[in-house]
Amino acid sequence: MFSVRGSWEYDIEQKSTYRSRYGVIYKPSNNCWRLLIDYDKSVLNKAFSFNILFNFNNSFQGAGS
Repeated sequence: MFSVRGSWEYDIEQKSTYRSRYGVIYKPSNNCWRLLIDYDKSVLNKAFSFNILFNFNNSFQGAGS
């Protein structure tokens, strides 16, 4: 299963976008791992993140839930 997430922050006084975030989470049906890919663009910088989460318990808790 794929999940898509995103957010957009706008500065009304400056009339411009302050920050935008986009991400995709891949969750296989066996629930033993997850893949998170995110892109974050702000006024100051741009960042790309890539995370792999492994499940050693019955369920995931925290990031990428």
